[in-house]
Amino acid sequence: MSDPVPGLDRRRFLRAAAASGALASTGTAAANHDDVEGNPFAGLGGTQCDVDRTDDRYLPFDTGGAYGGWGGHEYHATEPGLPGGENPVVFVHGNTRDACDWSDHATRYLRRGYGGDQLWSITFANESATHDEMARQLDDFVTNVLDYAGADTVDVVSHSLGVTGVRFWMADSDEFADVDERFDVGVGPRYDVVDTFVGCAGANEGTSTCGPGCSQGPGANRVCGFISPDCTEPGGPLFRLNNPDETPGDVDYYTIRGNLDYFFADNPDSPELEGANANVVLSARAHNAARASEPAIEFIYQWVTDSDAGRPDRATEVDAEGSRETDGSIYVGGGTARVGLSVDASGPVLLRDRVPYTADVYMERDESITAVAPRPHLGIREVYFEGPADDYDLEYLIDVPEESGRYEFGPAEVRSPDATRWAEVSDTTTGFYVAGGEF
Repeated sequence: MSDPVPGLDRRRFLRAAAASGALASTGTAAANHDDVEGNPFAGLGGTQCDVDRTDDRYLPFDTGGAYGGWGGHEYHATEPGLPGGENPVVFVHGNTRDACDWSDHATRYLRRGYGGDQLWSITFANESATHDEMARQLDDFVTNVLDYAGADTVDVVSHSLGVTGVRFWMADSDEFADVDERFDVGVGPRYDVVDTFVGCAGANEGTSTCGPGCSQGPGANRVCGFISPDCTEPGGPLFRLNNPDETPGDVDYYTIRGNLDYFFADNPDSPELEGANANVVLSARAHNAARASEPAIEFIYQWVTDSDAGRPDRATEVDAEGSRETDGSIYVGGGTARVGLSVDASGPVLLRDRVPYTADVYMERDESITAVAPRPHLGIREVYFEGPADDYDLEYLIDVPEESGRYEFGPAEVRSPDATRWAEVSDTTTGFYVAGGEF
């Protein structure tokens, strides 16, 4: 894996992180997009909100000094209610951060028709909250949100440490009593109040920045008693959280991560969840970008709006024509194919392509690729490109599947930025054959 900070080796990275009190701070975030695209130290050791962590002045209910945050129509200066019947969205921050990590998301949702009673974000009392602390505070927060908004379910969007914090809150804490009595917090299961779960760069299989041992450390390392890689061993809390099912309940699960996330250098797939609707990998992005980069914000918005049963579909009403060229129709199993795709649209659109699920996409070699989303239940990988644009003329590389058979590139699909449904582009499906090693 490439180093997200040129010239910074792993030993120097860990030494600098420890010196800043940021070791294992998997939820650090930057205040602007320039920072999130580069240095993973950006935003460490500070918060963005202008009030104390347990100040509830920006909430319409009394937290009793247990936590802070923001949300509701008065805070966002909108009319009360739930426009379009969408679920309230609850944003959950990561280690050393606060509710204001999600302010940019809220602004964009408001511009797209959400009401203030549908946008909420919590600040945990301790900037390095443990999982039992997060579960108690989040349970009270969500209960208050549901009561105030008059809703039955919420969508939850979480980053970094908050990812496993939310998953632990949804689980039945009674099942963790034999792991450690402090995890028996009397909360859950709460799958019935969550419609959609989004996890951005979460340590679902641990983070090596915690080091060996599944125990709490000082400062920001107090969270390592849950997210150390050793916590995935039988008897550990992550093992219990991930078994027998990583995506339990009637919940739509989505994850997103960067392919240059230093916090998962030893296990890049740690943020993914088996059985999720989608596990998206962002190209050339580090830890904070899984929450705050432009592609991440768009993915998260699409997942939340797609999963709301009460939300009307918004079709893509732009006309688009396409064509495809490849460098062959028969490939040796595992060989490299050059895929060309051209699309002309009558207005700005986002673009994605489809390749076989068992193909590998060369993300690092093409800056136009913003993400690859594996869809195993559909047998495909979706390839997303930089946009929106009126026309595209692209070429990218993949390694074709190993096994013999007939496969397809495409069809490509486009979506207007304000739409919720993708539209297929004609003439962008091409079949090809693979001769595998058995021949």
